[in-house]
Amino acid sequence: MVWCMRGFATARLSADPVTRADLPFLLALWSDSRVARTLGGPRSAEQVERALGEAIWHWHSYGFGRWILRRDGAAVGTVKLAHCDVLARAEVELGYALLPGAWGHGYGTEAGAGALSFARDVAALTEVVAFALMSHQRSLAVMGRLGFLAEARLDLPGGPHWLYRKILAEGIPEG
Repeated sequence: MVWCMRGFATARLSADPVTRADLPFLLALWSDSRVARTLGGPRSAEQVERALGEAIWHWHSYGFGRWILRRDGAAVGTVKLAHCDVLARAEVELGYALLPGAWGHGYGTEAGAGALSFARDVAALTEVVAFALMSHQRSLAVMGRLGFLAEARLDLPGGPHWLYRKILAEGIPEG
């Protein structure tokens, strides 16, 4: 794993902290109906701008957050480590979203492994959660490949989700 500033690089991807300049990409990503189907629905421009501001604030507050994933310089998705509350407990969530053209290439697993290495080696986190719609088999498979274990059912907007947990001391499979 290569660390550069607060980003990282894997064999095929670079991951750079999100900036205001990434707004057009995030608008395209989160308004795509195929992507939005797994993330609670499409987001308005106002919602995307608010989420971007929160992501930048998270970086300034915690030293980690959302990265923009690039393959050969072109943005293909995002991966994040972000504080959240799940079942009345403070957690750090691993999340990822890819443009449909980037699906099926292993980028979710590769980016997730990079973010988990950052979580353990740079942010000194000891565990991370992830969750996805129970029907989203591809995302659940990524969590399994990354060594997450199913923990609980969550009833969230958009439908029932599985909550997974990864204890980082166990090691992280390479992407």
